[in-house]
Amino acid sequence: MFALARGDVTANFVENGLALPHWLKLERDASGRFTGSHSGDGNIWMPVNDTTNGSFDTIFMNSVVQIGFALAGNNVDKICEFKFSDV
Repeated sequence: MFALARGDVTANFVENGLALPHWLKLERDASGRFTGSHSGDGNIWMPVNDTTNGSFDTIFMNSVVQIGFALAGNNVDKICEFKFSDV
């Protein structure tokens, strides 16, 4: 889920058929562009597939930002786990 500017309507990406475990990566380059990618093994990365916005958007922010990930398992009978690394 993302918004292109503070207060904007949020949008989200849906990737069907992903196997678990699965890795997410968010990178910011020197121009301020954020790129989201995902991987089934943590080594081979694929850009987030979004036909409307492409696989990246330039979001203007200060040099210091706060970013979070959310996890939804959609199954009340199972426990979900999310691990952060290389932050």
